[in-house]
Amino acid sequence: MTDKELESLKMQALQVGDVKATLELSDYYIEMEKPDLAFQIIYRASLKQYPSAERRLGFFYEKGIGTGIDYSKAFALYQSAANRGDNKAKHNLGLLYVHGLGCQKNEQLGFSLIKEAADNQDIKALVTLAKLYEKGLGVEKDDEKYYACLRKARDLGAKNIYHLLGYSSYVGLGTKQNFHKAFDYFMAGSELKDEQCDYYLGIMYSKGQGVEQDDSKASYWFTQGANRGDARSMYNLALFYEKGLYLPKDLEKARYWFQKAKEKGIEKAKERLQSISEKFNH
Repeated sequence: MTDKELESLKMQALQVGDVKATLELSDYYIEMEKPDLAFQIIYRASLKQYPSAERRLGFFYEKGIGTGIDYSKAFALYQSAANRGDNKAKHNLGLLYVHGLGCQKNEQLGFSLIKEAADNQDIKALVTLAKLYEKGLGVEKDDEKYYACLRKARDLGAKNIYHLLGYSSYVGLGTKQNFHKAFDYFMAGSELKDEQCDYYLGIMYSKGQGVEQDDSKASYWFTQGANRGDARSMYNLALFYEKGLYLPKDLEKARYWFQKAKEKGIEKAKERLQSISEKFNH
């Protein structure tokens, strides 16, 4: 089936009020880098007061997709969808309350909305709830509940939290410190292309934490993390090149990765770049 045929089929479904097709068509336009059309499609569906369409339109207003950012409109749409029982809208509405976007800031109300969505097994809400427990936003700080929420989210299929689970075991946050369990979490996350897990695997091998110290394996994980875009991996890979740790000493490559890390916000990379520049000047 061609893209045009697919679009035509979805448009037909939209015309008879198929909200699922509406959402799919919106996603199609986003993939085709046509956010204006995606916005128009969702706007039409929201007029029929479909909760999922209202929530999606609220997200467009919140993020400025196909329109200008308007937190007040996002808030109103999330509230309408949440009142109709949409759990994802409750989560989004709760976040607006927590941060005071488009409404008066109310961390406690935001927490209660997010918890309600999480109790109904919304994965994103569970991850957000974990972070609220960790930071003590709208609720008393509780590291054990933070970790428990992450575990539940993982059991429900969350894919992007293995670095958080691994870090909890790595430092003992909400659970007992366990390098072997941390290593397993980081390995599972790396298989899902989580570059932050690559970084921690590199650290564990470089320090010999839960595994035998091995600079060759550390350099492998830092290289993978750096190529996937992790700033800390970039910085550590640059150090390996600068110092000749397992990798051949190469100041040009070190400078390249320090520069990449600097662009990603790693402040100490500036000092290393200055140091390398001085070496080149001598």
